[in-house]
Amino acid sequence: MRDTIILGMLSGLIGNVAKDASNYIIYRAGKTEMLYGHFAASMITDPAKTHEAGNFAVGQLIDMTVGALMGVPLVYLFKKTGKDHYLLKGAGLGLMLWGILYGIGPNLNIVTVRPRETKTHVSALFNNLLYGLTTAQAAVSLADPDMFSTKRSPSGCRFPGYIRRLTWRGADRKKNLSTSGCSTQGISRLRPLFRRVWPWQAV
Repeated sequence: MRDTIILGMLSGLIGNVAKDASNYIIYRAGKTEMLYGHFAASMITDPAKTHEAGNFAVGQLIDMTVGALMGVPLVYLFKKTGKDHYLLKGAGLGLMLWGILYGIGPNLNIVTVRPRETKTHVSALFNNLLYGLTTAQAAVSLADPDMFSTKRSPSGCRFPGYIRRLTWRGADRKKNLSTSGCSTQGISRLRPLFRRVWPWQAV
């Protein structure tokens, strides 16, 4: 899959399903005060009415929509920075959402339900971390293999092995450059460096 928006939304939706499933299991075990459908429903209705079936359904739809959309910036981040440490980046997204929803949201009255017990905040932290990790894994797994780059040197070559190849002359040098993934344009960028290091060696 190569479409950034669709990939991001699908990955975010998968991550949100994992988050809501975890939330439901924890809720049934009595370790949290509410489901995310209740939490999101408080954006549009009185907190006392969030348990009504219609309000809960709308709240759940809001939660799923936000979860799907938040996968899009993560995919753009992968395209910009590469997929190195993608789980760590996904965890960062989950922590950011947790801070926004449970820190900024209630203070700005975006959501009117205010959790009172520490166990709710701790479970929310776990659920949002799970969301970020699952979304990141889904994005990397569903994307085309060449959609996200890996971090390389400015020349597109990997060091230090290719430095030795760059000093070779003739046909052997050309052969190594063609098979190493180093472009001619990338080599030209490195020429000033090699002239300083090996002034006697023509590159």
